[in-house]
Amino acid sequence: MNRWYHQRTKDEDYFRLAILKNANRIRNKVVLDVGAGTGILSHFCVEAGARKVYAVEASAIAEQAKKVALANNAQDKISVINDLVENIELPEKVDVIVSEWMGYSLLFEGMLKSVIYARDKWLKEDGIILPSCAEIYLAPISYDEDYEERHNFWYSIKDKYGVSMDTIVPLAKQEAFKNVCLCQLTTENVIAPETCIYSLSIKQVCEADLKRIEQPFSLIAMGRALVHGFTLWFNVSFEICDGSNVLLSTSPFSPPTHWCQSVMYLKDPFNVEQDQVIKGNIKIVESEESDRCIDIQMEFSSDFNGHSVNGSNIFYLNSNFT
Repeated sequence: MNRWYHQRTKDEDYFRLAILKNANRIRNKVVLDVGAGTGILSHFCVEAGARKVYAVEASAIAEQAKKVALANNAQDKISVINDLVENIELPEKVDVIVSEWMGYSLLFEGMLKSVIYARDKWLKEDGIILPSCAEIYLAPISYDEDYEERHNFWYSIKDKYGVSMDTIVPLAKQEAFKNVCLCQLTTENVIAPETCIYSLSIKQVCEADLKRIEQPFSLIAMGRALVHGFTLWFNVSFEICDGSNVLLSTSPFSPPTHWCQSVMYLKDPFNVEQDQVIKGNIKIVESEESDRCIDIQMEFSSDFNGHSVNGSNIFYLNSNFT
């Protein structure tokens, strides 16, 4: 857990850079920090010259955020509100909204809906939101070591402890193939150029857009490989007042982040050759069990030299991820 928080703190460097580069748009302005946590983004905004920051945090960590503000002599500029942003009333409209709302696969935990609510109720017409834009990417992967470790684990119990767990294997595999895994992939695991399956502007997206995302895809293998599954990752970008952008990427081609990559393993891996095309359709829908969770539905097919493969899978991204 400490390692996770350490990595998350490193990820917040992107927010600080973007906030400070936008100092001309934040200085003497009013900021709303949605899902403020300990309030670190609020302090970055104070550093950038914000006149007032409303740090809204629904959990008990809000009490710690108040202590942090007091310890840094920022209690006059940072007002910590321990409530859901949907419940609060502010004395004024805000010029800036900041929020680290992104979850695994971008949309897990459903926090973007709270940012949309805050935007529609509290953001001035000419206000800004950080981050500004987001994209979700899809790629096929080959990851023999992790695949074997996850799916042959129960067989190893007998060698280690002398107790056979073979009867559990069918259930374990069933669970493994329906739940999204979190992995820190490398460039070697990605076997085809990624494709963008969804992009959004935080200033324009509406809640209804997030309930169902559907996109066809076509992926071209870069060489001979065994496809163990598919991965999703996301990028978010922060628009800067000079027209440039700060990019936070959770791609395997970028430095690791606490979001890792989301991996969907296939029950039956399949081989591909150089330039072989994998076509399909992906849907990301809000779970019926909880609007914080998502279901990922995938259909795919691939043909090469008369040999064809196809699949149809539903993967669940919920509290059972590993």
